[in-house]
Amino acid sequence: MAAVVSDYATGWYNQKRWVTAYGFFDQELPEQRVKFYRGRKLTSPPYYNAGMVGFREDVAGGDQHLGKVWLDTASRFDWDLDLKYDRVFTDQLSLPIAATRMGLKMPYIEPIYNYNIMRRPFDPKLAPKILHYHRFIDLWNWPFGRQIPTILEATLGSYLAIRAMRVFRSYYEMPRRIKEAQLKNR
Repeated sequence: MAAVVSDYATGWYNQKRWVTAYGFFDQELPEQRVKFYRGRKLTSPPYYNAGMVGFREDVAGGDQHLGKVWLDTASRFDWDLDLKYDRVFTDQLSLPIAATRMGLKMPYIEPIYNYNIMRRPFDPKLAPKILHYHRFIDLWNWPFGRQIPTILEATLGSYLAIRAMRVFRSYYEMPRRIKEAQLKNR
């Protein structure tokens, strides 16, 4: 298994909680530590951004497939473990525990494979492979983001692209420059 280290610690972060969570699954807290890329750049037990995870499916072990073990770990973490935490992070909190339960080594991969562009201006010197964002406006500030209307129209056709942009606009802060007219006028 390999993943990109998280950029930030969650509000859940502290050593005692990690020990409790690993202990709940009869696991020792790993000695391995990772350093967050942004914020206070704290050091932590393994904690990854769950937005992009690499793993092999052809590993022998029957039901010991990472997807199954991760789902089981996340479900039990959420329903049975008595720790207060923000449920938004269940996937990230349970991923390293699932890997430990399987005895997997947890190397991390470079952040260009899940590059967080939130509140980060475009840097032409970087060559990220996958962009990670939560706000559409952050994506728009990168050259790739401005291609979205064109990509949507080429993929979906004009009618569905316009509908998609309306849906995006209802959930996400959108740049004012994105207009349905951009799609209609092609």
